[in-house]
Parts: sequence; C-alpha cells; structure tokens
Amino acid sequence: MRNAPDIVITGCGLVTALGRDSASTWEGICAGRSGLGPLTGLEQQPPDLRSGGQAPPLPADELPQAPREVRYLRHAVMEALGSAGIDPHAVPYAPPRVSAVMGTTLHGMRSAGVYFRTRDLGALRRFQASAVLVQVLEGLGIGGTAVTTCAACSSGLTSIALGATLLQTKEADLVIAGGYDPISEYAYAGFHSLRLVAEGSPRPFGLDRPGMKLGEGYGVLILERAAEAQKRGAAALARLMGFGESADAHHLTQPHPAGRGAVLAMQRALADAGLAAEAIDLITAHATGTLDNDRSEAAA
Repeated sequence: MRNAPDIVITGCGLVTALGRDSASTWEGICAGRSGLGPLTGLEQQPPDLRSGGQAPPLPADELPQAPREVRYLRHAVMEALGSAGIDPHAVPYAPPRVSAVMGTTLHGMRSAGVYFRTRDLGALRRFQASAVLVQVLEGLGIGGTAVTTCAACSSGLTSIALGATLLQTKEADLVIAGGYDPISEYAYAGFHSLRLVAEGSPRPFGLDRPGMKLGEGYGVLILERAAEAQKRGAAALARLMGFGESADAHHLTQPHPAGRGAVLAMQRALADAGLAAEAIDLITAHATGTLDNDRSEAAA
C-alpha cells in the first residue's frame, strides 16, 4: 500500500481515568497525575478489591438508561467528531461512505452479569459488540461498514489499521475508529485469578514489578484521506504513516518469550511507512508490569 493515499487523523475523543475528554487526559499526563482510585463502578464489590482506573462520571442526561460502555463510548465519539469540525447530525460525506470500526475485548460484558442474575435474555443481546455499536452510532448518519474487531490488548490499534485500509481502498471516505473496554467484575476477577492484579502501584519493566491494574478507557479517532480533509478545511492532527500486524499464537495467556509477534508487527509497520528503525522518536509500550509481558516486550 506504499502508493496509497495519505491518511490523516482529523479528530480525537477520549474518556479515561484521568478525565472525560482529551484535554483533561493530556493535562493529567503532563502533570504526572495518577488516575488510580476506588473501582466503585464495578457491578459488585469483591472482598479483596484493589484500586484501578475508573473513568469519572458523565453528565446525568447523557443516555442515562444505556449500558456504561454505550454511554462512555458515545461520549468519546461525539468529542472526536466535534474535534474534527463535524456536526454529528450533518456529516460532510454521504452516509454509505461513512464507516465505523471499533476494537474491544469486553464489548457488553457487564450485560452478561445482568443475565446471570435475572435470566433476562434481552441482557444477552446487549452483550454483543454489534449491539453496543448500534446504540453508540444511532442517529449519526453512518451507513457504511460498521464492525468491531477483537485482538486482545491491541484491539484499538487494529481498528485504526482496518479503518485506514477502508480509506486506502476507497471503501469509505471517513472512518470513526477506536477502542473501548468498560470496567467489569468479570474482567477484574479473571485477571485477579491469574494473580496479575497489583496490590500497590504498578512498576512496568522494574525487576520487582508486581503486576497490572484494571481499569477502563474509551478512545476514538476520525480518519480521512488527506486530500478530502483538506478540501473541507479540516486540520490534520497527525498523519498515519504505516502500520503492521501479526499474531504469534504462542500461548493462550503468555506472549512469545522473544517477543516474536511484536517484532514482526514493528518490522511491518516500518516497512509500510518506508522508515528505518532509527527514525522513530517514541515507543509507546504495552507495559503491563507483569513478568512475562514485560520480559517479552523488552526483548522485542
């Protein structure tokens, strides 16, 4: 795809433990502030509950009856569209040319708990990722591809890569791409049963690293081809130069010890961008603070 059209990011939206928009999240990062605190939003409080990264409350009038993941992801989508200078109810492209790609591992996981407690089959329907996406996109004039990807902790990046591909192949003119995962008692219990949830502060890549913290996050980007974005007067926040993907299938819960999958993904991204490794100024690590992941990532 080296000769494919340039893809730019024209908008972004974030809800994190540091804030309910991009600006407050960035301010928190620059100030060195931790978003860790009580996980009061879990469906129930386990006896050995440890701190985590919970997003701050949303305004009470924002989809008050919708599931948590729908409310927060919709909030991030609306911020991203506004950031791109797009009226959510008057998107400047024909609906069939506007697509959405989201990545997640938990989708509507919290609704599964509702089903187990009530046996309400409607809750199982809300459990599906497609049901989450339908509610999030309602009324936004999106008539193109709407799909959810699942690639574990790289689901959000995978959605951006797929969104860029839709633009490069002229399958879409605008893509809303991103990732989300809500806090969930099942996710917490699962990682805690693997003894991966740290009691104190996480220390990624430290010799005494104690493990990870569980939290939630909702991140959305607006992707467009550079030429079309320029035509409508949109400012490019960044240019997507290349991406790479891989799946080493080494083990159900452990990465390859030498980071084989990560190496292959990085090599492919560099090749796609036509760059040498020396040209890279920043590496954003997964950095879970767990023994196997950190060792594998450092090796990669």
